Amino acid sequence: MDNVKNFLSDLIGQNEVVLKYSGHYSEEIFKDIMYKVENIGSISNTAKRKIFFISVELLQNVHHHSLKDKFIDLPENYFHFAITKNNGKFFKICAGNFVNRKKYNTLVSKIEQLNLLNYDELRKLYKTVLNNNEYSDKGGGGLGMIDIKRKSELKLEHQNIFLNNNLYFFNFSVFLENKK
Repeated sequence: MDNVKNFLSDLIGQNEVVLKYSGHYSEEIFKDIMYKVENIGSISNTAKRKIFFISVELLQNVHHHSLKDKFIDLPENYFHFAITKNNGKFFKICAGNFVNRKKYNTLVSKIEQLNLLNYDELRKLYKTVLNNNEYSDKGGGGLGMIDIKRKSELKLEHQNIFLNNNLYFFNFSVFLENKK
C-alpha cells in the first residue's frame, strides 16, 4: 500500500491542493465531494461548471469500474480523487482506483484514441456513440470519457502502478485551463 500512497503523493507534487480524498467509495462520500466541488471559491463560473462536470464523470467511472473481486485482498484505501491548481493557470482533476489488466488495457486504449482526435472528430464520435444505442453491462453508453475530453480541450493523461499480474492502480488525470 505504501507504493500507492507514494504514487498519489507524487501525482500531486508541488501543486496547490484544492480538494483531495483517498479512501472508501460510498454515495455519501460522492455527495460530500460534489458539495465541496460546488463550493470551490475564487474561480470563474465557467471553470467551476467544467470541474463539476468532469468530477461527476470521474466519480461515476470509479463507482462503476472499480475492481470488486472477493478473491483479491484490496488495500483499505482503494479510491483517490484530487483537484490541484498549478500556478493558477491549470487545474488537474484526477481519480484513481484498482482495475484488472483487461480494464486497464481498455482505458489506456480509449484515452490514447481520444487524444488523437481534434474538436470536430470528437463531436462526430460523440454523435455516433450517442445514436448507436449500445450500452455496457454497467448501463453506460461510452460518452463519459468523450465528454471529459470535450470539456477539457487538453490532452488526457493516465498513470498507473503495476501491482501484480492482473492488478493495477490506475489514475486518470484531466487538465483544465483556468480561464478568467
